[in-house]
Amino acid sequence: MGGLAAITVALTRLLSGRAALLHVGAMLGTIMAANVVFTIVPSQRELVASVAEGRGGDPRVSARAKRVSIHNNYFTFPVLALMVSGHFPALYAHPESWLVVFALTGTGVAVRHLLNIRFTFAAWRPVLAGTLTASVLVLYGLLR
Repeated sequence: MGGLAAITVALTRLLSGRAALLHVGAMLGTIMAANVVFTIVPSQRELVASVAEGRGGDPRVSARAKRVSIHNNYFTFPVLALMVSGHFPALYAHPESWLVVFALTGTGVAVRHLLNIRFTFAAWRPVLAGTLTASVLVLYGLLR
Protein backbone atom coordinates (compact mmCIF):
# COMPACT_ATOMS: atom_id res chain seq x y z
CA MET A 1 0.00 0.00 0.00
CA GLY A 2 2.93 2.32 0.57
CA GLY A 3 3.94 2.05 -3.07
CA LEU A 4 0.39 2.78 -4.18
CA ALA A 5 0.30 5.82 -1.92
CA ALA A 6 3.62 7.15 -3.22
CA ILE A 7 2.65 6.63 -6.86
CA THR A 8 -0.75 8.24 -6.28
CA VAL A 9 0.76 11.33 -4.67
CA ALA A 10 3.40 11.58 -7.41
CA LEU A 11 0.83 11.25 -10.20
CA THR A 12 -1.46 13.88 -8.68
CA ARG A 13 1.51 16.25 -8.50
CA LEU A 14 2.64 15.58 -12.08
CA LEU A 15 -0.68 15.17 -13.92
CA SER A 16 -4.10 16.72 -13.75
CA GLY A 17 -6.40 15.17 -11.17
CA ARG A 18 -8.48 13.49 -13.85
CA ALA A 19 -5.47 11.88 -15.52
CA ALA A 20 -3.94 10.88 -12.20
CA LEU A 21 -7.07 9.08 -10.98
CA LEU A 22 -7.47 7.28 -14.29
CA HIS A 23 -3.79 6.28 -14.26
CA VAL A 24 -4.03 4.90 -10.73
CA GLY A 25 -7.14 2.93 -11.72
CA ALA A 26 -5.44 1.66 -14.87
CA MET A 27 -2.35 0.70 -12.86
CA LEU A 28 -4.41 -1.31 -10.38
CA GLY A 29 -6.35 -2.91 -13.24
CA THR A 30 -3.09 -3.86 -14.94
CA ILE A 31 -1.81 -5.39 -11.71
CA MET A 32 -5.04 -7.40 -11.47
CA ALA A 33 -4.68 -8.64 -15.06
CA ALA A 34 -1.04 -9.55 -14.47
CA ASN A 35 -2.05 -11.47 -11.34
CA VAL A 36 -4.44 -13.54 -13.43
CA VAL A 37 -2.07 -14.12 -16.36
CA PHE A 38 1.14 -14.76 -14.43
CA THR A 39 -0.07 -16.41 -11.22
CA ILE A 40 -3.66 -17.62 -11.13
CA VAL A 41 -3.89 -19.28 -14.56
CA PRO A 42 -0.44 -20.99 -14.39
CA SER A 43 -1.25 -22.24 -10.89
CA GLN A 44 -4.55 -23.65 -12.12
CA ARG A 45 -2.82 -25.36 -15.06
CA GLU A 46 -0.20 -26.84 -12.76
CA LEU A 47 -2.86 -28.10 -10.36
CA VAL A 48 -4.91 -29.69 -13.16
CA ALA A 49 -1.80 -31.33 -14.63
CA SER A 50 -0.68 -32.72 -11.27
CA VAL A 51 -4.13 -34.15 -10.54
CA ALA A 52 -4.32 -35.67 -14.05
CA GLU A 53 -0.95 -37.36 -13.44
CA GLY A 54 -2.20 -38.79 -10.16
CA ARG A 55 0.00 -36.78 -7.83
CA GLY A 56 -1.36 -34.24 -5.40
CA GLY A 57 -1.14 -30.55 -6.06
CA ASP A 58 1.54 -28.44 -4.41
CA PRO A 59 -0.11 -26.54 -1.52
CA ARG A 60 2.37 -23.66 -1.93
CA VAL A 61 1.22 -23.05 -5.50
CA SER A 62 -2.41 -23.11 -4.42
CA ALA A 63 -1.72 -20.79 -1.48
CA ARG A 64 0.03 -18.25 -3.72
CA ALA A 65 -2.79 -18.32 -6.26
CA LYS A 66 -5.33 -17.88 -3.48
CA ARG A 67 -3.44 -14.91 -2.02
CA VAL A 68 -3.26 -13.18 -5.41
CA SER A 69 -6.92 -13.94 -6.07
CA ILE A 70 -7.86 -12.37 -2.74
CA HIS A 71 -5.85 -9.27 -3.65
CA ASN A 72 -7.76 -9.05 -6.92
CA ASN A 73 -11.02 -9.45 -5.03
CA TYR A 74 -10.22 -6.48 -2.79
CA PHE A 75 -9.01 -4.32 -5.71
CA THR A 76 -12.31 -4.71 -7.60
CA PHE A 77 -14.31 -1.81 -6.15
CA PRO A 78 -11.40 0.68 -5.97
CA VAL A 79 -10.57 0.00 -9.63
CA LEU A 80 -14.18 0.49 -10.69
CA ALA A 81 -14.46 3.72 -8.70
CA LEU A 82 -11.20 5.09 -10.09
CA MET A 83 -12.01 4.15 -13.67
CA VAL A 84 -15.35 6.00 -13.61
CA SER A 85 -13.92 8.94 -11.64
CA GLY A 86 -13.34 10.83 -14.89
CA HIS A 87 -17.10 11.36 -15.08
CA PHE A 88 -17.25 13.10 -11.70
CA PRO A 89 -15.35 16.42 -11.70
CA ALA A 90 -15.84 16.87 -7.95
CA LEU A 91 -13.54 13.90 -7.41
CA TYR A 92 -10.63 14.78 -9.66
CA ALA A 93 -10.78 18.58 -9.45
CA HIS A 94 -9.96 18.66 -5.75
CA PRO A 95 -6.50 20.17 -5.07
CA GLU A 96 -5.64 17.17 -2.90
CA SER A 97 -7.15 14.53 -5.17
CA TRP A 98 -4.77 11.92 -3.77
CA LEU A 99 -6.84 12.04 -0.57
CA VAL A 100 -9.90 11.28 -2.68
CA VAL A 101 -8.06 8.25 -4.09
CA PHE A 102 -7.25 7.07 -0.56
CA ALA A 103 -10.88 7.55 0.52
CA LEU A 104 -12.23 5.71 -2.55
CA THR A 105 -9.71 2.90 -2.15
CA GLY A 106 -10.35 2.51 1.57
CA THR A 107 -14.09 2.55 1.05
CA GLY A 108 -13.92 0.02 -1.77
CA VAL A 109 -11.75 -2.34 0.24
CA ALA A 110 -13.98 -2.00 3.33
CA VAL A 111 -17.17 -2.64 1.36
CA ARG A 112 -15.62 -5.60 -0.44
CA HIS A 113 -14.48 -7.04 2.91
CA LEU A 114 -17.96 -6.69 4.37
CA LEU A 115 -19.45 -8.41 1.35
CA ASN A 116 -16.88 -11.21 1.72
CA ILE A 117 -17.76 -11.86 5.38
CA ARG A 118 -21.50 -11.23 5.19
CA PHE A 119 -22.36 -14.91 5.65
CA THR A 120 -20.30 -15.28 8.83
CA PHE A 121 -20.79 -11.81 10.33
CA ALA A 122 -24.36 -11.28 11.53
CA ALA A 123 -24.23 -7.48 11.81
CA TRP A 124 -22.81 -6.86 8.33
CA ARG A 125 -25.71 -4.70 7.13
CA PRO A 126 -25.43 -1.99 9.81
CA VAL A 127 -21.65 -2.03 9.52
CA LEU A 128 -21.89 -1.68 5.73
CA ALA A 129 -24.35 1.20 6.13
CA GLY A 130 -22.02 2.85 8.64
CA THR A 131 -19.01 2.35 6.38
CA LEU A 132 -20.79 3.90 3.41
CA THR A 133 -22.10 6.78 5.53
CA ALA A 134 -18.65 7.48 6.95
CA SER A 135 -17.15 7.33 3.48
CA VAL A 136 -19.69 9.77 2.08
CA LEU A 137 -19.01 12.13 4.99
CA VAL A 138 -15.24 11.88 4.45
CA LEU A 139 -15.62 12.56 0.73
CA TYR A 140 -18.03 15.41 1.44
CA GLY A 141 -15.53 16.89 3.88
CA LEU A 142 -12.71 16.55 1.35
CA LEU A 143 -14.69 17.99 -1.52
CA ARG A 144 -16.10 21.03 0.30
